[in-house]
Amino acid sequence: MSVKIYDNYIEGCCIEISTPKNADVEFGANKIVNCKTAIELRDPPGFIESLGLRRDTPIDKVLQVLSALSEGKTNQSEIESVVKKTGLLDWLSGAANASTLINAFYQLANSSLVQQAIALLSEMMIRQFQWTQKRATKL
Repeated sequence: MSVKIYDNYIEGCCIEISTPKNADVEFGANKIVNCKTAIELRDPPGFIESLGLRRDTPIDKVLQVLSALSEGKTNQSEIESVVKKTGLLDWLSGAANASTLINAFYQLANSSLVQQAIALLSEMMIRQFQWTQKRATKL
């Protein structure tokens, strides 16, 4: 289903229209005045955001929880304990709460994707470390 945004007058805002890049949206005949960003096309959320965490969440904290899942801590009370111990609740995104995060890890624990998630985040940590090292040598 296509979303059609036509014949609107919008004035004085930060971000006027925000939509995923792959959304089926039509824009036309809109008047947008004094806005910082008229139309924002967003990337889909990454793995960490899909858990309910902010994009800048330390990867090692997520890896600690994933490691606990792979070691068999897969019921919700065990997951909640590990999440609290790692401090991930401090990194919740605006729309998420503790239940959102614990449920996301619980669903992941009951799928076959835990090891893939660990591999993905481990690779991200390696790349971040390499980038940091490379940048430090330039300074």
